[in-house]
Amino acid sequence: MTVDAAHLTSIMEWMSAQSVKELDLTENGVRIQIVRHENVPSAVGAIPATRPSSSLAASGPEQDALTIMAEMSGLCHLTPDPGSAPFVQVSDPVSPGQTLYVIEAMKVMTSVGAKAAGTVEEILIGNGDQVQPGTPLFRMSA
Repeated sequence: MTVDAAHLTSIMEWMSAQSVKELDLTENGVRIQIVRHENVPSAVGAIPATRPSSSLAASGPEQDALTIMAEMSGLCHLTPDPGSAPFVQVSDPVSPGQTLYVIEAMKVMTSVGAKAAGTVEEILIGNGDQVQPGTPLFRMSA
């Protein structure tokens, strides 16, 4: 039986985003065991050995605006439920820990909160968009 490389990559991305160091599972008769070691390059070139729970990058020479990047692959939900108000909107103040979005990967919902206080300047994706690690999601000012 073969293992789908995209599925394996998705599992590894989830492990990295959740800081899971070891996983042992069996799917369709295939046993998969993954162990992450700190300070060792990842087996998959696109996935770093460790990843912060929310990636921030300065945008522009002023560095007064931050871009929040997706930390894992999946569907990005900007609302808690269909038809509900979004977690945040443009010009909303954001507190540390406040939920910004939810990533759905392999039927697992992962809520992602703000790491720092700021104000939402721009929402760069749509509700339900497929994202990859590093996809720009929000621009925020400090």
